[in-house]
Amino acid sequence: MIGFRLPDKSYRMSGLGVFSILLLKILFVDLAAAETIYRILSFAVAGAILLLASFGYAKFTGKESKPKT
Repeated sequence: MIGFRLPDKSYRMSGLGVFSILLLKILFVDLAAAETIYRILSFAVAGAILLLASFGYAKFTGKESKPKT
């Protein structure tokens, strides 16, 4: 979240990279022995979190797509 407030793009990219690595580690390492239903739910929640992160990135960086009229 700090990377979105700072003007340097490298902080945002670093934060998103760490966030991605953390999410992949949780999904593939920590849930390797979990039951199938928990893995399915985890992937669905991870997808929702990634969608929220992409909307947040677009909002805070001002790259929100606007409809052409």
